[in-house]
Amino acid sequence: MKRLFFALELEAETKAGIRQIQSSLKSQLKFDEVRFINPENLHLTLYFIGDQSESKLEKFQSLVRNIAAEFNAFEISIAGRSNITANVLAMDILRGSREIIRIQSALAEKLLQDFGISD
Repeated sequence: MKRLFFALELEAETKAGIRQIQSSLKSQLKFDEVRFINPENLHLTLYFIGDQSESKLEKFQSLVRNIAAEFNAFEISIAGRSNITANVLAMDILRGSREIIRIQSALAEKLLQDFGISD
């Protein structure tokens, strides 16, 4: 079994901006219990599927390639911190949110149609 999710890779410039926000937060926080993810591992999760058999992996890859081919490249711009909970720092998406929503919708539709997977 593999734990699967679909995500958008963030550009180096976006990751650098997140690294700056993390550094700023580290200097402001008063406790050592906060663990920040290495910005190189950051991504924008579109859809979390969960555990799936490895035999389906190729079909999922084909699905995502087909969906990706339907969309043009676009920019994503993020800003500051919008919400901090016990273990999550949420970022605001300033540019690219419409495209992200369209991709998520197409992905959700195909996952339901082809695999019977829904959120």
